[in-house]
Amino acid sequence: TAKKNVRDNLWFVGTTERMDESAKVLERLLPTYLEGLGGAGGVHEKVGNVARREQSFSGKATKVLTEICALDMELYEYVDKLLTERVTSCGQ
Repeated sequence: TAKKNVRDNLWFVGTTERMDESAKVLERLLPTYLEGLGGAGGVHEKVGNVARREQSFSGKATKVLTEICALDMELYEYVDKLLTERVTSCGQ
């Protein structure tokens, strides 16, 4: 259902990991409104610039988390694939 909603009901979905590419695509799709966004010089540096601490989990905890997050990861991979297709189609 989530994949269908992303595909059929959302005009664009980007990711924070690919913020610069997402901004360039949005600029290309909406140049009148977002002119210059893709050349903002590192949009990702201005958004979510929070230091993260690496954490390690036991094998059992990792397995449980992997099972719990399996559908989330599947959706993320689907969105990432759609973003790659949009980047390619926009000539980025």
